[in-house]
Amino acid sequence: MMLIRTAAQRNELGASEQQIRTLVRSGGLTRIRHGVYATKSSVEWAGSDPVHLLTPPKKQIVTLTLPPDKSWNRPAATGMRFYSAELPPSQVTRLYKLPITSVARTVVDLARTLPFKDAVVVADSALSREHDEVTKPQLNEER
Repeated sequence: MMLIRTAAQRNELGASEQQIRTLVRSGGLTRIRHGVYATKSSVEWAGSDPVHLLTPPKKQIVTLTLPPDKSWNRPAATGMRFYSAELPPSQVTRLYKLPITSVARTVVDLARTLPFKDAVVVADSALSREHDEVTKPQLNEER
């Protein structure tokens, strides 16, 4: 079984930022992507099987949507894309105390920007989740 946790989850379990950095340097933890770590045994268990081992995309882009009236006092950063849009409360949720777009809003936003096949995979994945994360009517509302 893979044991992947975010830095915040490890902090909640009592690991300090310094302890996490030390574990990464010693090889006890492997950084999967920014703020997400897997144990050494998990990586060894997954081996080179792409079904089990998460690998970051070659070019990772963080997208930030700001309200139109929000000041953009930030220089363009590599790997960052900024959009301006109104986000009704129904399209915003929280993850680790940070505001993020809802699953339905994210699927629709990705459908606007990804190649068609990739967008279909994202929508199909969101619709097929066992946890009822998104429904077809929700996707239609977000268009």
